[in-house]
Amino acid sequence: DAMAPESSGPPHSPWLGPGPEVFARVVRSIEGDAGSLHTFIVDQGLNYFGLTRGYRSSDGAPGLWYREWAPAAVALSLIGDFNGWSPGAHPCARNARGVWEIFLPDCLG
Repeated sequence: DAMAPESSGPPHSPWLGPGPEVFARVVRSIEGDAGSLHTFIVDQGLNYFGLTRGYRSSDGAPGLWYREWAPAAVALSLIGDFNGWSPGAHPCARNARGVWEIFLPDCLG
Protein backbone atom coordinates (compact mmCIF):
# COMPACT_ATOMS: atom_id res chain seq x y z
CA ASP A 1 0.00 0.00 0.00
CA ALA A 2 1.66 3.23 -1.17
CA MET A 3 -0.04 5.27 1.57
CA ALA A 4 0.92 2.95 4.44
CA PRO A 5 3.46 4.34 6.89
CA GLU A 6 6.81 2.59 7.01
CA SER A 7 7.18 0.26 9.97
CA SER A 8 10.97 0.51 10.11
CA GLY A 9 13.23 3.48 10.59
CA PRO A 10 14.41 5.68 13.40
CA PRO A 11 12.23 6.20 16.46
CA HIS A 12 9.75 9.06 16.43
CA SER A 13 11.32 12.48 16.87
CA PRO A 14 9.21 15.47 17.89
CA TRP A 15 11.15 17.50 15.34
CA LEU A 16 9.83 15.33 12.52
CA GLY A 17 6.15 15.63 13.42
CA PRO A 18 3.66 12.89 14.29
CA GLY A 19 4.78 9.30 14.10
CA PRO A 20 3.32 6.51 11.96
CA GLU A 21 0.72 5.62 14.60
CA VAL A 22 -0.87 9.07 14.24
CA PHE A 23 -0.85 8.75 10.45
CA ALA A 24 -2.52 5.34 10.65
CA ARG A 25 -5.19 6.67 13.04
CA VAL A 26 -6.00 9.57 10.70
CA VAL A 27 -6.22 7.25 7.68
CA ARG A 28 -8.60 4.92 9.59
CA SER A 29 -10.75 7.91 10.53
CA ILE A 30 -10.92 9.11 6.91
CA GLU A 31 -11.73 5.62 5.64
CA GLY A 32 -14.45 5.29 8.28
CA ASP A 33 -16.10 8.52 7.12
CA ALA A 34 -15.49 8.39 3.36
CA GLY A 35 -14.86 4.70 2.65
CA SER A 36 -11.35 5.19 1.21
CA LEU A 37 -8.61 7.77 0.81
CA HIS A 38 -9.37 7.92 -2.91
CA THR A 39 -13.03 8.78 -2.27
CA PHE A 40 -12.06 11.39 0.32
CA ILE A 41 -9.46 13.09 -1.90
CA VAL A 42 -10.80 12.71 -5.43
CA ASP A 43 -14.54 12.11 -5.30
CA GLN A 44 -15.34 14.28 -2.28
CA GLY A 45 -12.35 16.57 -1.91
CA LEU A 46 -12.34 18.17 -5.33
CA ASN A 47 -16.04 19.01 -5.11
CA TYR A 48 -16.16 19.92 -1.42
CA PHE A 49 -12.91 21.48 -0.18
CA GLY A 50 -11.43 24.82 -1.18
CA LEU A 51 -13.70 27.41 -2.79
CA THR A 52 -16.93 25.98 -4.21
CA ARG A 53 -20.26 27.43 -5.35
CA GLY A 54 -23.27 26.34 -3.39
CA TYR A 55 -26.25 27.23 -1.27
CA ARG A 56 -26.64 27.81 2.47
CA SER A 57 -28.92 25.09 3.83
CA SER A 58 -30.66 27.35 6.35
CA ASP A 59 -32.17 29.74 3.79
CA GLY A 60 -31.09 28.59 0.30
CA ALA A 61 -28.97 31.71 -0.29
CA PRO A 62 -26.46 31.27 -3.17
CA GLY A 63 -22.80 32.02 -2.61
CA LEU A 64 -19.32 30.62 -2.03
CA TRP A 65 -18.26 28.00 0.48
CA TYR A 66 -14.66 27.84 1.68
CA ARG A 67 -13.75 24.56 3.40
CA GLU A 68 -10.49 23.04 4.56
CA TRP A 69 -9.85 19.83 6.48
CA ALA A 70 -7.49 20.82 9.29
CA PRO A 71 -8.37 18.82 12.41
CA ALA A 72 -5.32 20.01 14.37
CA ALA A 73 -5.81 23.70 13.58
CA VAL A 74 -6.73 26.09 16.37
CA ALA A 75 -8.33 28.62 13.99
CA LEU A 76 -8.75 29.29 10.27
CA SER A 77 -9.79 32.48 8.51
CA LEU A 78 -10.43 33.36 4.88
CA ILE A 79 -8.26 36.35 4.07
CA GLY A 80 -7.38 38.33 0.96
CA ASP A 81 -7.63 41.67 -0.80
CA PHE A 82 -11.42 41.58 -0.37
CA ASN A 83 -11.12 42.00 3.42
CA GLY A 84 -7.83 43.88 3.75
CA TRP A 85 -5.96 40.70 4.75
CA SER A 86 -7.66 40.81 8.15
CA PRO A 87 -7.63 37.41 9.93
CA GLY A 88 -10.60 38.43 12.07
CA ALA A 89 -12.87 39.54 9.21
CA HIS A 90 -13.99 36.08 8.00
CA PRO A 91 -13.21 33.39 10.62
CA CYS A 92 -14.16 29.82 9.77
CA ALA A 93 -16.17 27.52 12.02
CA ARG A 94 -14.91 23.99 12.82
CA ASN A 95 -17.21 20.99 12.69
CA ALA A 96 -16.81 17.74 14.65
CA ARG A 97 -14.75 16.12 11.86
CA GLY A 98 -12.12 18.84 11.74
CA VAL A 99 -13.49 20.61 8.66
CA TRP A 100 -13.35 24.39 8.86
CA GLU A 101 -15.84 26.32 6.75
CA ILE A 102 -17.38 29.68 6.03
CA PHE A 103 -20.19 30.69 3.68
CA LEU A 104 -20.05 33.98 1.78
CA PRO A 105 -23.44 34.89 0.26
CA ASP A 106 -23.57 36.49 -3.16
CA CYS A 107 -23.77 40.27 -3.09
CA LEU A 108 -26.95 41.68 -4.59
CA GLY A 109 -26.68 45.02 -6.34
